Amino acid sequence: MIARGYLLHIYCDLQENHPSRAYSPAQYTGETFGECKKAAQSGGWLFTRDGKHLCPRCSGKRKAKETE
Repeated sequence: MIARGYLLHIYCDLQENHPSRAYSPAQYTGETFGECKKAAQSGGWLFTRDGKHLCPRCSGKRKAKETE
């Protein structure tokens, strides 16, 4: 039996905006990095061209009624 998978841990690069650290770190699983990244993006995470990762709160994709 062969088992394989990918586990992606993401930390927000704007840590000073996280008093409760509700979004950081996040964990996504899949068979490839692409699947994990796509799941993270659908969850509101933003991957910038300069290599930064922004959580839903910092990227502006968080819903207004969410609490910390």
